[in-house]
Formats: sequence, C-alpha cells, structure tokens
Amino acid sequence: MNDYEYLKRSYYLQVTGNPKVWNAIIIFLVLIVVGFFVWAFITEVDEISYATGKIIPSANIVKIQHHESAEISHINIKNGQLVKKGDVLLKFNTEIYRLRKNEHTDSLKGLKKRESIYSEQLEIRKKLYKEGLNSRMAYLSIQNQLNDTKIEINRIEKE
Repeated sequence: MNDYEYLKRSYYLQVTGNPKVWNAIIIFLVLIVVGFFVWAFITEVDEISYATGKIIPSANIVKIQHHESAEISHINIKNGQLVKKGDVLLKFNTEIYRLRKNEHTDSLKGLKKRESIYSEQLEIRKKLYKEGLNSRMAYLSIQNQLNDTKIEINRIEKE
C-alpha cells in the first residue's frame, strides 16, 4: 500500500466516525458503571457478623481476653471511662455453659454406667472363655467396647 491508500482510509474513518458497534459497547459500559454507583448509593447494608476471638488493644490499653466464645449480656462501662483493677467490665450469658456442663455430666454418668456393665460382662465372658464356653471374639469385642468407653470418659473429663 502506498501513502495515498492510508490517506484514503484515515479520511474515510474521519468522515464516517466510529462504527455503531463500538458506540453501543461504550454506552453499555458507561451504563453498567453508572448503574453500579447508583446501586451502591441507594442500597443499605445491614449485616451482623458473629465471631470468636480476642479483643486486641492498641497503645496503652489493656488486653481483654476471653478463652471461650460467649454472648455479652451487659457492658458495665462507658466509652472513655476509667477502670480499676478488679472492676467487672462485661457480663456474659452463661446459660450455654450451664447447659453444656449439664450435658457433659449426663454423658459422663451414662458412660460410667456403661463402663460398669462392660466390666461385668467382660468378667463373665472371661470365665466362659477360659472354660471353653465362649469364643475369643466375643471376649475381645466386649474388651474393645470397654476400652472405647474408657477413652470417651477420659475425653469428656478433660473438657
């Protein structure tokens, strides 16, 4: 191509302008951006997030840490208020922990009852096995159940 042909093409583009497809794409993109900003301005976000963790202080503020997750039922201080060592700052709803403790106590009672039953059955099956009246599998099965129960008791007692 020579310079004359390039000149004809540039003159053609200058006279005809942008193709209609490009105009439509640009208008579409502008509408999307404007629509997003209108939506972001109008829409209200009312979101509540619950999380466990630590309150991490900055500067000379003292750390307040709670090792268990809990619901705060009452805040005894106001923003900027001075506090002394030993002041109660927050009250937690302890209902969850009371229920969990009762649940563990009930589970522990049931497991200890099961442990005593398995211990009695193990002694009976041990005697029967030694006399040849019971299979080794039946004896080992009760022994495994007893061991599993003891492991579960230890796990709950550690909690």
